[in-house]
Amino acid sequence: TWVLSEACRQVRAWQDQGLPVVSVAVNLSAVQFHHEHLSALVQTILDEVKLPPWYLELELTESVAAQNPERAIETMNRFYEKGIRLAIDDFGTGYSSLSNLKRFDINYIKIDRSFVCNLHRASEDVALCQAIIVMAHQLGIQVVAEGVETQEQHSILLEAGCDFGQGYWYCKPITATEMTQRLVQENLKI
Repeated sequence: TWVLSEACRQVRAWQDQGLPVVSVAVNLSAVQFHHEHLSALVQTILDEVKLPPWYLELELTESVAAQNPERAIETMNRFYEKGIRLAIDDFGTGYSSLSNLKRFDINYIKIDRSFVCNLHRASEDVALCQAIIVMAHQLGIQVVAEGVETQEQHSILLEAGCDFGQGYWYCKPITATEMTQRLVQENLKI
């Protein structure tokens, strides 16, 4: 709850400073995701900090969604209808069925880094990433590749049509203060 609240407060602070609009992604654990008051808690936090819902992305692992697909669909639909973005994290490592995937109202699939780390050496990983990207796009879902650490991985994913990447190739983890400095610099370029 603290992480969710602080993340939303930080985005609101950046907006109040007139910095370029950014969103924030927060991982949910299985316990959090299945808590009966999660939707109300998230709404309360958004209301308290006056943050529009589309600036928040909630990430849950594929296995969390697969534990109780009907309840997961119901919970995800509530968030989706409010405008909160949703992502299935570590895609390809869990046990969800593709029939459930097409029923989830989600915005992103995040390809697990285990498929990305050997892209330059393993044609099987390239094929899996390409298949995930094509499948997701056919379902109207954008794709984020996790663990991108080299130019070669970036290029392979870009050529495959991946929408976004995250990893050390783009930026190592930074503090909110460092991110503020980056946003200020970007704002000066505009």
